[in-house]
Amino acid sequence: MLRKIICIIKRLKLFLLVTLFFLIAFKFTIVNHQLTDVELCPVCYGEDFCRPLLNGSVVLNTLSSLMIFQFANVKNVYFAHYNNKSIVLKKLGHDFEIYQARKEICRIISNSTSDNCNVKKSFKKLLASHEFDVLEAIRPLLMLSSDLFRCPSQRLYKSILKHYVDKLTLPDDKSVNNLLHLITTNIVNPEPLLMQMFPSSNGWAFPKYYGSCGWLAAMSDEGMPLLHFVNMPWYHRANLTLQILMMAVKLSNSSDGWSLYWTDIKMDNLAVNSKGQVKIVDVENIIVVDRLELAKLKPPGWNQPAESVYDECDSDCISFSDKQLCLHLDADHNYYGVCRSLLSKYAYSGATTYGLLHHIPWNIEQKWFLGDLIKECMQPSIKGQRQIVTDKLIRSLQKIISRA
Repeated sequence: MLRKIICIIKRLKLFLLVTLFFLIAFKFTIVNHQLTDVELCPVCYGEDFCRPLLNGSVVLNTLSSLMIFQFANVKNVYFAHYNNKSIVLKKLGHDFEIYQARKEICRIISNSTSDNCNVKKSFKKLLASHEFDVLEAIRPLLMLSSDLFRCPSQRLYKSILKHYVDKLTLPDDKSVNNLLHLITTNIVNPEPLLMQMFPSSNGWAFPKYYGSCGWLAAMSDEGMPLLHFVNMPWYHRANLTLQILMMAVKLSNSSDGWSLYWTDIKMDNLAVNSKGQVKIVDVENIIVVDRLELAKLKPPGWNQPAESVYDECDSDCISFSDKQLCLHLDADHNYYGVCRSLLSKYAYSGATTYGLLHHIPWNIEQKWFLGDLIKECMQPSIKGQRQIVTDKLIRSLQKIISRA
């Protein structure tokens, strides 16, 4: 019996030594050129963050630094540290999506089915055919975005372009490269574009965008997923809920004339950082509406609020009409999304009636009727009441939290 135990211990030691060897052998703590694919630029997301990424200023976290993790990391998301801050490096898509995107860019700009075409040369010809008017040349290419440019406007185009070019006519060689970065990002995943246009420094609940190098985009790490907090004390969850509702208000009608409609509202796409702030960490699916231009054009029914229709289904499905969102000055889409996808029984697997706000204290429910407000927000009994109910829900939570 003793011999068997000794034999097992020896085998265990050998296994641990071999494992340690492979961990050390396959570990790298800094980002390399192979990970960024920077040699594929200018068909890439950008090159403005290459210096810190490639000079060792960005250090990968333990798991992300293992070579073996690179093969298993199908989502292409890496965690790292930069200037004593946690950041996330994203390729913004799976490997096959990125490969297809490169081919698509060649097809669109160069009329080639290869993914190794001379995109830059072809793009210069495209600019020349539009008399080097950047906006006219690039507009059809920006329309290829899934959500960001579903409701196009001159102000929207120019707001994005200002982050990539200094002038809209006769772009220099550097600007041509930047425009190709913009086109590539837009086709693969417009997250970096949205984070630049609506920066966290201006109060938007998105991660901070640091820049890109090749096919890696760097942004702030905003902490643990919201789902991690569903069993926290009720007042803590009430504070998170209030933040999300206030976020929905800002998205729906910002002070600078934009409406941002989030079409993929779910627990997985929200996180809570070390300061207790809720952030939207997946911003790919957001429709941007220019309220100022809409007020000038005044399409039929533009000043009548667009109402979302409650849909009975067992998953996080929220139906919407991009045409309806584009043509109305106001819409209750974000309020409906928050109430249905985060505060109701549809919030997550095993959610009780009130989702994130489950198990509302009896004395609070008796006084404030939060459960009824959530139900009314999700499926209003009176037409046009969703925004009114949401406002009441916000005021109630503010008073409850202030008196806690």
